[in-house]
Amino acid sequence: MVASDMFSTVLKKTVYFVIDNFRALFVLNAVMLFSLILAMLLPILFTFIPFSARIMDIPVLFFAGAGLGVMQAAAIAGAMGFLVRGLLKGVKPDVKGFVKGLAQTWKKGLMTAGLFWLSIALLAAIFQVVGILFGVLGFLTTSILFWLFLCLLSCAQFFFSFQLAFSGSLFSLIRKLFYFYIDNTLYSLTVLGTNILIAAASPLLLGTGIGGATALVFTDVALSLRLSKYAYLDAHPKAAGKPIPWDQILLDENKTLGSRALREILPSFIGDPKSPARRRNGK
Repeated sequence: MVASDMFSTVLKKTVYFVIDNFRALFVLNAVMLFSLILAMLLPILFTFIPFSARIMDIPVLFFAGAGLGVMQAAAIAGAMGFLVRGLLKGVKPDVKGFVKGLAQTWKKGLMTAGLFWLSIALLAAIFQVVGILFGVLGFLTTSILFWLFLCLLSCAQFFFSFQLAFSGSLFSLIRKLFYFYIDNTLYSLTVLGTNILIAAASPLLLGTGIGGATALVFTDVALSLRLSKYAYLDAHPKAAGKPIPWDQILLDENKTLGSRALREILPSFIGDPKSPARRRNGK
């Protein structure tokens, strides 16, 4: 019951936020969409360079273009995460904020992208090797690889929010991410499933505020709400080992959200500064 209430609160907060900041998120979604298209086009464009370079029949230029595409996508996603975090705090995104976010996140973003794709390649290589196995051993190995892949995706989705919420080295952040996943496995998988649905809806609902930036908003909201568990434990050390009072935490959260009537949503959706919803949020 608590899990469904928590998910409902995260979804409700995300939807209200998308409605209140539709135009800003539309621009951020467009930037992330352009970055994704560029990431897919770069390896193809590199193959047209009049220079043939192959190592063991591997098209070097194709993979060089793919690597460059992934690097720029990771850097852009980090900057978008910075802008989304600011927007959640009431700071409107602009070019200056984008440059600041890029400068703050690009190093860890590139290293994480490299580690992510290296891990994917390693899992794929292991899968190829175990493909010759049959029976129970082959099924067991494939299952383990599948859950490792889900663990990797579940941790990766929180990275852009994690690097803004916590300080420390890259490996310190990765360690905290892993601990967070172990402590909140079902929650992390639920967030991952929702982000996959957002990604699937993005091309179908192009221009409606659904896209990469929306997924960043949902992930940031989900992470912030779940981290309130650790904030409560820090404030109440004697409560360690006891059930977290999620009912009260969610009640307080929903009080700040309130409710929206259709007459409030429509003016806010088109950006009317006089709408009741935008006045409620101090916008």
